[in-house]
Amino acid sequence: MYESPIELFSVTEYAHHIDEQIESAVYEAVTKVGINVNKEELIKALQYDRHQYEKGYEDGRNERPEVVMCRDCKWWSQQYNSLQGRCELMKIYPTGSWFCGNAQREVNE
Repeated sequence: MYESPIELFSVTEYAHHIDEQIESAVYEAVTKVGINVNKEELIKALQYDRHQYEKGYEDGRNERPEVVMCRDCKWWSQQYNSLQGRCELMKIYPTGSWFCGNAQREVNE
């Protein structure tokens, strides 16, 4: 399972203090390069962006893409045995235990 290199803090006094320091540092950096910005609006935007990042990260962890092995894909053409075949889409000869982002499960009616 993928673990993000970024740890998201829960809302505690410590995390709140760090957030305030980061927001102030961003505001100082923005004004230092000559951009005139309303500090309260900048902080609202930073908090909104942080919330969107956290939501997107959680959504990504909750979504589990289906993995379709080559031997179960509609593009798989069996050659010699269940482990050797040809991908008719990619025109390669992968083993049946391979998978790729183009795989589509074969539906037998």
